[in-house]
Amino acid sequence: MVAVTGKYSARLFWIVLVVAKFFFCYTWDLSFYLGSVVYLITGGWRFVRICLLTVRRDIFALSTLLRISIWVYFIGRRQHGLREVFASVVRRRGRDTIAMLCQDEKWTFGDVDDYSNQIANFLHAQGIGQHENIALFMESCPRYSATWLGAAKVGIATGLLNSNIRQKALEAGITQIKPKALIVGGSLTKALTEAGIAGELPEEDVVLLGPNLGARMSPKEQKALTFKTIKAILEECPKSAPPPVKIPQKVTDTVLYIFTSGTTGLPKAAIITLTRYIFMNSAIAYFSRLRQDDVVYTPLPLYHTAGGILGSGLPLLHGIQQVIRPRFSASQFWSDCIRYDVTVVQYVGEIFRYLLHQPFRKEEKEHKVRLATGNGLRKEVWVDFVKRFGVERVVEFYGATESNANLCNSENKLGAVGYSSMIIPAAYPVSLVKTDLETGEVLRDPKTGLCQVCTPGEVGQMVGYVKHGSPTRSFAGYINRKESSRKVLRNVKKQGDTYFLSGDLLIQDEEGYFYFVDRLGDTFRWRGENVSTTEVENIVSPVINFADCAVYGVEVPHNEGRAGMLSLVSNPISRKRTNSIKVADGGCGDGDADVSPAEQLARETQTLNDLAVVFAAQLPVYARPLFVRFSKAIDTTDTFKFRKMAMVREGFDPHNTTDHIYYLNTKANVYQRLDETVYNQIMENKIRF
Repeated sequence: MVAVTGKYSARLFWIVLVVAKFFFCYTWDLSFYLGSVVYLITGGWRFVRICLLTVRRDIFALSTLLRISIWVYFIGRRQHGLREVFASVVRRRGRDTIAMLCQDEKWTFGDVDDYSNQIANFLHAQGIGQHENIALFMESCPRYSATWLGAAKVGIATGLLNSNIRQKALEAGITQIKPKALIVGGSLTKALTEAGIAGELPEEDVVLLGPNLGARMSPKEQKALTFKTIKAILEECPKSAPPPVKIPQKVTDTVLYIFTSGTTGLPKAAIITLTRYIFMNSAIAYFSRLRQDDVVYTPLPLYHTAGGILGSGLPLLHGIQQVIRPRFSASQFWSDCIRYDVTVVQYVGEIFRYLLHQPFRKEEKEHKVRLATGNGLRKEVWVDFVKRFGVERVVEFYGATESNANLCNSENKLGAVGYSSMIIPAAYPVSLVKTDLETGEVLRDPKTGLCQVCTPGEVGQMVGYVKHGSPTRSFAGYINRKESSRKVLRNVKKQGDTYFLSGDLLIQDEEGYFYFVDRLGDTFRWRGENVSTTEVENIVSPVINFADCAVYGVEVPHNEGRAGMLSLVSNPISRKRTNSIKVADGGCGDGDADVSPAEQLARETQTLNDLAVVFAAQLPVYARPLFVRFSKAIDTTDTFKFRKMAMVREGFDPHNTTDHIYYLNTKANVYQRLDETVYNQIMENKIRF
């Protein structure tokens, strides 16, 4: 509305100015005055108001983006990589200065440099070359960041594997990376053995070497693999700098692969180039106005962007001290902040809700935390957090690992996830486009074929203009190029242009602030983790004899994000009982029409028990459906896609349907019937997940 009004009023201004001067022969001063009056009374005052309110903010944002772009430009011009960038940090901060803390461990910048050099020298000695890949499967600790930094020093990219995944998900993740080496933490070696990826391994950090890493192997093939303990590597390999890379480095070289479910399909390995790594981390550092003497607390997993790039990048790129917490603890949060003199904390929305549920502790008033930065924070939690714990600023950001449509709310604007300039929109070209909420399809103008861009106050899907080579606008995509193409939208504002398609719905106000509304597609967020509905559906299907099933996220009061809900047809039969029933043609699985209520309940119970066992074995806790619904049929589109939006709206409310609904008793790991009484207890937060 602001942009439209501004253009209309501006045209009138010029018309009046020209007519007054050349038709009525008024002076320039009077003509300008008359034009300005017409401009303001026809709506231009709104634009003037916006300029006055946001000009300082926009200057700060544009200067910050320019600062990062210039830094990336000079890194590229000098053909530097992370090796040279970190070396300059070590020289500036000093080798004896603390870089990372984790429980009782203290790592100086010199320690990180030495450890990463030893890893780099080992990988180089194994013949793993520049632009090849390794995979890292380890719990969060200082060794984690130092390990992949070592690989980056010799031009090797590292795939960061989720430490919670097991079995097929672990196998699929490693296979995507196609690593020449697999570095595994001691607490996770057993997971490789259980998945059939390796034979017996010691319970200490090891490097696994061999062909076809990640594939399920026979015992004979497993014996062909070799491994070496990190302890042995540290004893043998020198701490001196590794040999220089042979091929000149580029800022477009891949540094990391981080798995993200995006908005559709199975988890995919997103490509993190050096440009992307520097931009993401530096944007948070500069927009948050971090200081050199800050101590940043990271209770988030390092295999994710928030912990692994935005958190661990602070000591590596800017020399800011980081405190790593292997696993988040609500009861120890403020004690840790006091123990380590923390001034900045990282979060996802769930963390603050957990803290607010904790009983009062004197530590929550004795800390030095002045700033919190993260994403996924609801407005009401934001208010309560600041009020109770006395944190001065919250810097909320929005984005995805693979996205170039990233936002940051550096202005402490309550509820906003970021902003873009309404004065010069082209300075950071992100937009909202109208989208069909049922199908997820972008709406286009029937005459031009271009997308329908939202005006302030309209809900739309976030898109970001793609410009290859730009540190702020490039889109590297995924290892799977086909998956990358699905995230690209063409002919948005003009024929031939290219935009990144986020899959997220946002709304923008007149001042340019964005507010998150919802997610589209086949992904939802729970417990601070992205859950791929496709991945869960693929695990469910064999259990129910490949009958129709749909997984989606539903809102649960007093919880951030969406909890998983699984809809099945009325008579699904697990594989243990497939001989006792016929599945209807087309895979809908309607089963026998004359099943008695008692038999129906027995079948549902059997299916739920089988699912609970499979979920416990193959899915991390955050991905397990908390609700299961048995329906007569699952409605589909003409192209046989499930219509999930209606089911999302109905949620787990038994008043909305006659279908049987069950909820997961998380303490007993058993699905139990959800009736009106249970529903009310969930709504009142008496039953918690």
